[in-house]
Amino acid sequence: MADKSYHELTDEEWKIVERKLPPAKSKGRPQIDNRVAFNGILWILKSGASWRFLPSKYGKWNSVYKKFRQWASAGIFETLTHFKTECGEILALDSTFCKVHRHALGARKNAPEHETMQDIDSSRGGKTTKIHVLIDENFRVVKFLLSAGNVNDNLVALYLLHEVDLKDKAVLADKAYSTAKIRGYLEKQKALVCIPDKVNAKVKHHFDGELYKKRNVVERFFCRLKDYLRINIRLEAVSRVLCN
Repeated sequence: MADKSYHELTDEEWKIVERKLPPAKSKGRPQIDNRVAFNGILWILKSGASWRFLPSKYGKWNSVYKKFRQWASAGIFETLTHFKTECGEILALDSTFCKVHRHALGARKNAPEHETMQDIDSSRGGKTTKIHVLIDENFRVVKFLLSAGNVNDNLVALYLLHEVDLKDKAVLADKAYSTAKIRGYLEKQKALVCIPDKVNAKVKHHFDGELYKKRNVVERFFCRLKDYLRINIRLEAVSRVLCN
């Protein structure tokens, strides 16, 4: 059985993940077991520790790190977390900040996503990054994006909603997303808009308060996400690595 005190996968969870991973090579040097490596990656995420402090029970730290980079380059983690074609009937979008550690400020000038400054900029909380998420009522991530911490939520919303089938789905968001552009896009996609009006709104829209209560799913998702210290405090210099 998996040792849940170290946030390892159960046998049932591993069966789901294993199907998404490439098969281990049968030739060449013996490689680290995929399940051991995956649990080692989860330990790093949860503890927020440096790769070099990975417990020996997971094998050599650089072997686990190489597995992480291989799977990240192959898009494995994206297939595990994105459910564009399987999302539920209720979608909620929101964002959260993560504080940027000083070790994450040293990306080389020509690194991937260098044109966006690695999604890091100054806000009232210092150097921060924003994580924008579109999630369904079953805690499944439909889409997520990164931005600098000083970027307004409504500027990212349409990128989150793009290429997602919204027909007959309820879309829940807070007042920050209450703009004519976002409402117009959702109505054009034949979605049910559940966004409260801003206090100074000149035009009042229908708002279902009971349905809006289900937006708590995205808040609970962020609470769980922030339990992983390597995400709560950004330690990755390159945005692509943080996304994985």
